[in-house]
Amino acid sequence: MKILIVGGGISGKRFVESYFFDEYNIDICGLNINGKAQKLAEKYKLNYFNISELKLCYINKYDCIIISTPPESRSEILNKIISLKYKNKLIIEKPFALNIEEAKQYVKLLKNNDFEVCYSRRFEPCKYKIKKSIINNYTIIWPVNINVISKETNYIHHLLPHIIDWILMNFKIDATKVKIEKMSNSHFTIKYKKNTFKIYFINVNSDEKVSINGIHYDWPNYIKINHLILDSVLNNHNKTKHDILNNAIILEKAIKEDIYE
Repeated sequence: MKILIVGGGISGKRFVESYFFDEYNIDICGLNINGKAQKLAEKYKLNYFNISELKLCYINKYDCIIISTPPESRSEILNKIISLKYKNKLIIEKPFALNIEEAKQYVKLLKNNDFEVCYSRRFEPCKYKIKKSIINNYTIIWPVNINVISKETNYIHHLLPHIIDWILMNFKIDATKVKIEKMSNSHFTIKYKKNTFKIYFINVNSDEKVSINGIHYDWPNYIKINHLILDSVLNNHNKTKHDILNNAIILEKAIKEDIYE
């Protein structure tokens, strides 16, 4: 099996670590000379090339292309890949899109491709059941290990989508009727009918667990999850597509709240 990983940040590194010891042929692709992707390829002695070097004559030799870059470059990369008539599988790092218009454009663009989005808890849902609250209030404490993720991380783009998807996985929600309140750079409140979800991102130096109403949940094992994601997309067992538009609707509201504060 031949896999192309686009991007060399935390996500790209984890995908390489997940598949490196399997019998997969991995190439790395990046957007910048001497960027993170090129350094990742050098570390693992993998073939590297720039996104501009992708060619029509060989792109379909890849059984799966993994896009693990920030959302700001998503449109450029997807349009490049589809313009070259790529027909095989895609794995796309979350968030899929930052707003509903963008999400619809990507879904239309990928109409001929099977794809999965990296909402990791979707692949082990039994582990991430949220115990229903009698009073419909949920306090979510999300520790951010500052040894792994910078204090300057944009929580809205990089972490909030995971929580939104977790909520969507456990509650039947009309995303158009969700309300977002941004209290600070690390505190959000999501309201839907009688349900209130208070989200706090806290900086820590250790691997503390996420908690919801005092119940602690293990972090997903990214090596195991990345194999489940790959297996899902290769075998057409899509687990994320039905909620990616709802996620984009809620995320767009959070981003607008951030702009207007």
